[in-house]
Amino acid sequence: FLEKEALFQTDKEGKYRKFFKQVITTQQFNRVLDVEKNNEFSKAAEGFEKLAESAGSSEEVRYKALSNAALNYQRDRRYDESLRVYQNLLKTFTSNETVKTGFKRLVQETLWAGVYDVSLQAYQTGLKSPSFNQDEKLSFLRTFVALSHGIEQLAKNAAQIVFEFKRLCVT
Repeated sequence: FLEKEALFQTDKEGKYRKFFKQVITTQQFNRVLDVEKNNEFSKAAEGFEKLAESAGSSEEVRYKALSNAALNYQRDRRYDESLRVYQNLLKTFTSNETVKTGFKRLVQETLWAGVYDVSLQAYQTGLKSPSFNQDEKLSFLRTFVALSHGIEQLAKNAAQIVFEFKRLCVT
């Protein structure tokens, strides 16, 4: 579309094209924000991810869209999807403190919510990510080991309870 318009054919430096794309992106972003305001968090997250895919070379749009996608998945308690988006953000924006803070908030929320499988994956992500320093990785490691041990102990206790229940039912 942009290539066919006479205005853009004379735009040797790309100023008009860049301005027009910014206007379109802003409109798309605002439409997705309206979906978010209606508490349709999964739909908003998916919209933000599509916006990030279409961002092209605009790192700022990509960052903002993916950050909003991760947050909206988290609001909708789709922690696995939020983690997937944060993994992408941590790879692309390794030194961004806001991304790191959002990721840590997700890690804590998955633990508090009792979503241990996603929580373990999140702790592993933190351990492997170059975004975090040695102290942060040590903190991730401590909790990862404690959580792994706790889950193992819960499984043993559950197996013992099932065994005892079966024994009582037989007698």
